[in-house]
Amino acid sequence: MADITHLRASSLPLAFLCPASARPPKLRIVQSNDAADVGTAVHEALRPLVETGRLDWDAIPGVAARYGADLEETRFLCARANSLWSRVQGSFPDAVTEVPFSDQIGDVELTGTVDIVSLGEEVARAADWKTGHKDSDYKQQALAYCALLLLSDYRLQEASCTLLWVRDQDVETYRLDRAGLGKWKREFLARVVEWNGAFYPGHHCGYCPRSHECEAANALIRRDVAAIADKELVARAECAIELMSPEEIVSVLQKADTVARYAERVRQAIKKHVERHGDIIANGLRLTIDTETRRSIDVLKAWPVLDKHFSDEDLAECITVSISKAEKVVATRAGRGKGAAAVRALNGELDAAGAVEPKEVKRLVVKRA
Repeated sequence: MADITHLRASSLPLAFLCPASARPPKLRIVQSNDAADVGTAVHEALRPLVETGRLDWDAIPGVAARYGADLEETRFLCARANSLWSRVQGSFPDAVTEVPFSDQIGDVELTGTVDIVSLGEEVARAADWKTGHKDSDYKQQALAYCALLLLSDYRLQEASCTLLWVRDQDVETYRLDRAGLGKWKREFLARVVEWNGAFYPGHHCGYCPRSHECEAANALIRRDVAAIADKELVARAECAIELMSPEEIVSVLQKADTVARYAERVRQAIKKHVERHGDIIANGLRLTIDTETRRSIDVLKAWPVLDKHFSDEDLAECITVSISKAEKVVATRAGRGKGAAAVRALNGELDAAGAVEPKEVKRLVVKRA
């Protein structure tokens, strides 16, 4: 008898790595996540794109506000998704969005809501938007969607699921036929459902809902903290990284990221405690909240004064214009249904004037090879 009765397809990438992650934690902790908020907003905003072939640009600010997502990031990802969809939409005729599926496999109910579904007589195609970086392996989620599609209709002989990596403009497709469905179900039952009690800690522990109470994860964290605190290792990374193997460099970065992530959680927890309960004094130190008052200018009120004392060149040195906010103003003034055209016209004029200067931002990100 399984000790779990329900699993979501989205939990399977982690569950196949460590089946313990699929078991409910004793203490459930729900944390807000900015990236998740943006991802949810983007998924909602992209539904018209799939169903009608056009993005509703005017609706994006409202969608972002509803989910507490950053508007500029939401717009950026929607634009990237728009470009990616134009390449693949021919593979998804008569597509519908946000389709729920559910089926019983052994003693476990497997469920999932698929972002995009296109049904044929014998072949079904699914797609899943991915708004993060291509740093994780979602093969098992994709195969679970394929399995749910095949289980939903005995006439279907094959199902595919395409992962649409918005940021990277990449696609990744997995397929399952009837023979493969049986094999996948057996692997799912043996690996995830009929858990042998062993833990498989690794870099994925940072995404596990049980990591705060898992001794295996805690042991891994202690190991990583000890490694990063080693002066010799830090010196090698700073001064002799050329002598380290690629495997060592990747391993050190993963350890550093894990330590930094947990250290930041501790810092934020202490900050909230001090904000709520006041200063903490110990060991000759005081933990306190330092509040800074910074001056800001009301541009509308200040404009006559600035115009009096500054040349155009001086003003250009002082003022920064947000492209996303400028687009929002133009779209709002144009009225509903005309905002997208107004934004395109504005950007066309800015490009013609040579007013838009692309700037490169370099970040170290981890992606799958």
